Amino acid sequence: MTGMAPLASFGLILPREADARLVEWGHYLGACGRPFGRQDFGLATTRDGLVAVATSASTVSKRAAGMDRKELVELARLVRHPDHPWATAACLRLARYVTSVIL
Repeated sequence: MTGMAPLASFGLILPREADARLVEWGHYLGACGRPFGRQDFGLATTRDGLVAVATSASTVSKRAAGMDRKELVELARLVRHPDHPWATAACLRLARYVTSVIL
């Protein structure tokens, strides 16, 4: 694949960046204020910059499905820039893959 340059990227972003986008782009729950583990992911394009954010976090409940909070991860927030509706599905699929396989 010689000569290919990335047109999009997906990776970890800082919680403060994720929270700022969650508020700016109007997620109905706003910023993610959970006091326990979380990871924030951003989907960006070279033309438009950051277009979507996904936040995975430990569950709110101490136990769920017979497991402790420390054993579970859920999608706590998902938001996209208002001009990029296509980015929701792409960000969700990438976040799901990364949290279930890579991390």
